[in-house]
Amino acid sequence: MSPIFEVVQREGGVDVAEMYRVFNMGVGFCIVVAPGDVDETLAAVKRGGSEGVVAGAVVPGPRRIELPGVGLVGQSGRFARTR
Repeated sequence: MSPIFEVVQREGGVDVAEMYRVFNMGVGFCIVVAPGDVDETLAAVKRGGSEGVVAGAVVPGPRRIELPGVGLVGQSGRFARTR
């Protein structure tokens, strides 16, 4: 989490689920690639002068976003805690 979001969350007493819903937590650009292309894609991003991270995975089923690193699942415009 970017330091500015930590300040907003702490000083505003905002729950992490609400932070992700409102601010998208600084995610500016996403690239979806096949699992076998992840390492090559991350290397290409780095060669281009940026840093990339694996944010999640596309899985079959209902449309939802899983953020295991922060224990959230997003669906229908809302995030809920998974732990």
